Amino acid sequence: MKLAFVFNYPLIDNVDWKKTAIQKSIDAGYNVDVYYGKTHLSQYVKAYLTKRKFGNTSTASNRLKEKKEKNYSFFVKLGIKPVKVKDINSQKAIDRIASKNYDYLIIAIDQILSKRFIEGINSKILNIHYATLPDIKGVNAIEWNYLVNGKCELTLHYIDAGIDTGGIIRKEEIPYDKEDSFYMMREKLQKKIPSTLLDFLQSSKENVFENKGGLLYTYMHKEIQEIITKTL
Repeated sequence: MKLAFVFNYPLIDNVDWKKTAIQKSIDAGYNVDVYYGKTHLSQYVKAYLTKRKFGNTSTASNRLKEKKEKNYSFFVKLGIKPVKVKDINSQKAIDRIASKNYDYLIIAIDQILSKRFIEGINSKILNIHYATLPDIKGVNAIEWNYLVNGKCELTLHYIDAGIDTGGIIRKEEIPYDKEDSFYMMREKLQKKIPSTLLDFLQSSKENVFENKGGLLYTYMHKEIQEIITKTL
């Protein structure tokens, strides 16, 4: 089986679950390639500052360089050379990926795949959504899922032309403690991703469930997040 993982920052962002998923896939005998798009250091720094709230650009830049160098060795040991793609929706990227005839693409990026990409790739495209589908679609999924459903759950689903509307493959509810923050919930959820993904890839059955209904959620205001956090 041929797999391709498509990430924003495979060497920096959410590295642990990505490393585990890639390692498990290789151990299972699959051929694995990795693609990522945001390659310029300024983009890494901007994302890191935004997500980690570092106040000092220089500090963030130095930490990112160290982390990138450390994690790149992981790919080298596995014989993988991550492919830089400036724009995943460009025709150049589509042609390159389509030519490989992957069985599955596993997507973990913060942008919407274009209709041209979806129709131009001769592969099934998987996404790991951080909430219960079909109920909670969109961003800040963990936060909205807790507010609406009172639980932490991941959903493995196919990608189609809509936003989080593709057929549902797997759901995994994640136990959490009352003291857990949203960040801790995210960590626990991400630890479950590799096993959920491999269980599906190694399964002889492919049951796909409808993904109709639910609501599309946008970014949750910081003050709302703080209020909800106090109830955890």
